[in-house]
Amino acid sequence: MIDLDAGTITLPLYQGQMKDGRKVWYILTDTDNKGNADALGLNYAAKLTYEDFEKLINRNIYILLIL
Repeated sequence: MIDLDAGTITLPLYQGQMKDGRKVWYILTDTDNKGNADALGLNYAAKLTYEDFEKLINRNIYILLIL
């Protein structure tokens, strides 16, 4: 949800876990699975199937909240 007056957005957070057991929180934006996109309200991006995620991670900034 976008609140233009307050200059804020509200996004659903998903909880995950690092290999060492620490909790992390993350957001989802895109998926290459049409069913998941429809169910979760995400962008359907079929080209993600062919994306080189190592390069993707190197050229984008991701923020994880680690607790």
